[in-house]
Formats: sequence, structure tokens, C-alpha cells
Amino acid sequence: WEMPPYLDVDKPKDWSHANAIVPNGDNWVVSLRNLDRIIEIDPTTNSVEWIFGPRGDFELAEGSRWFSRQHSPMITEDGNVLMYDNGLDRFDTSEHPEERPFTRVVEYALDHEAMTATEVWSWDGGDRYVCPITGTVQYLENGNHFISDGALLEDISAITPSSPPHYSARLREIVGTTDPEVIWELIVGTPEDTEAPSWYVYRAERIDSLYPPFARAE
Repeated sequence: WEMPPYLDVDKPKDWSHANAIVPNGDNWVVSLRNLDRIIEIDPTTNSVEWIFGPRGDFELAEGSRWFSRQHSPMITEDGNVLMYDNGLDRFDTSEHPEERPFTRVVEYALDHEAMTATEVWSWDGGDRYVCPITGTVQYLENGNHFISDGALLEDISAITPSSPPHYSARLREIVGTTDPEVIWELIVGTPEDTEAPSWYVYRAERIDSLYPPFARAE
């Protein structure tokens, strides 16, 4: 499969790369990574209720930025869209010509009457990084966020057909959104030893315990 941009028209195209589907009431929300789109589908009629992303149904509010090559969208209790934004080829690249690709987690509020999308929170790790593939973000019951940077890459420009990239992974739990604090971190692989094999974590989920309580027999 050839990934965007499609320079060779004769090769098979991974044109949509649907990588997630989550419920939203009676409907389904689907992530189409290679289209930079999140869509909602009515499973009864098979109709697309809305399209969220560049050139979609929503106008982006001032001060907000579009996501790119996303993973792991979820609908919060407030009805917002939270996702892992890999950020490889942002729609506003021409407005930031000196900016290198960077990854973040981001949350948007969608106004379905005004059809506007407002970025209410985002976090780029404090020290920008890039994770070109995989990644998840999970909103926890305690109000924290659990983030999986599943394939960290030191320099995205170093990827060539003859030089496969060296990946490692990082799992973090953060507290707060104004100035997030990392309270737990796990590194998977060898980020400093690029001669060692790569490690990936496609998805990760934080659970409270492997040993849930059970009811005792009377």
C-alpha cells in the first residue's frame, strides 16, 4: 500500500485507512486516518451524519488547529471529540513553513447548530515529538489522561526505503490540562540505541486492577 501523498498512480492506495470505530449514542463515529476525517454514521440508514476535519462540515474556530493522520478518537461525557493527533501533514502547513511535524493529543468541542469546532485543549508533551504511526489517548475516570506514544521517531526526515526507521514507545499518565504533570511513565524499547530492534505499542489502556473484586458466596 502506498501512503499519502500518492506519487505513483499505478500502486494500490490505502486511501482511507479506517482505524477506529466508537459508539456515540445510537450512531457510530469512525476515524479515517488517511483522509484526516472523523465521521458519524447512522447504522440504520447508513447515512453520514457529519464529517469532521479539513474541508468537512465544521468551520474551525479561531485559535484552533486541525488534526492530521489521527488515531483513537473518543466521545467524552461532554460530547467533545478527544483524539491522538499524529500530525504528519497538517492542513495549515503553508501557514507554518518552518514548523516540523509534531504529535499531540487534542480535544474539540463541536457546535452542531453553528457547525463550528473549537479546540478546547491540546498537549504536545511540553517538548515536541513525532509519532508517525499508532497512538492512543484515554480519558480516565479520575480525570487524568493516559497516553500511548506507540512509535516514537527521533527524526521523521531520516525515513528512506533503504533506511528503515527505529521506533520506541512511551506510555504516560498525566494530571491536569492547563499545565499537565506526568505522574507515571513507561519506556518500551531503546530510544537511544538506534542499532537495536524497533519496538511498537499499537494500543494501550489503563485499567485499575487485574484482579477485580468478586462477590462472596453466602
